Amino acid sequence: NSYIPFCFHEDGQVLANEDAMSLYQRAGFETVPAVRCFLPAEAYIKEGNQLLSMKKTLEELMALKKASVPVTDRLWSKEDRHILPFYYVHGFQDVILEPIENVTILAEMEGDTFHLYDVLSPHKVSLAEVLRSIVPRNALRVELHFTPNEALSGLYREPDPDGGFMVHKSSKAAMPNNLTYPTIITA
Repeated sequence: NSYIPFCFHEDGQVLANEDAMSLYQRAGFETVPAVRCFLPAEAYIKEGNQLLSMKKTLEELMALKKASVPVTDRLWSKEDRHILPFYYVHGFQDVILEPIENVTILAEMEGDTFHLYDVLSPHKVSLAEVLRSIVPRNALRVELHFTPNEALSGLYREPDPDGGFMVHKSSKAAMPNNLTYPTIITA
């Protein structure tokens, strides 16, 4: 197993890289597996959905992120000022889409899978509505690169062979089960 490639401390919880695992284990931390979230695409495909990327500058994208309501409260970062520019210059400038007015998403097709990385909007939006507006006809499944809040038709989870968490045994903080670590905040 490999684990999240950086550390994050909050209420006794640590996300750790593989090299630091033994150190954290000696300090009383245990591994907790992560999951990947998927949806069957046919539940969200609508006639006319197209993947048309929008050109946004890095400054525009950062302003959108700063003004956005998080798409989930399960595990998210609004303060990813350093990692979002990294993704932008390494290809994400080509995966910016605006399927609905005042909603910008980071998403792409890869093979038969539609990958949804982030939903940026200044107001709370229905993830199901966003998906119905954008999932292309050639998609067989949708991978959500975060843990959704809302109940979504057909949602299923698979163990993430590439990820996990380390949580302190004595921590009073409750680590929810079945979390997907958001790709967009991973270095």
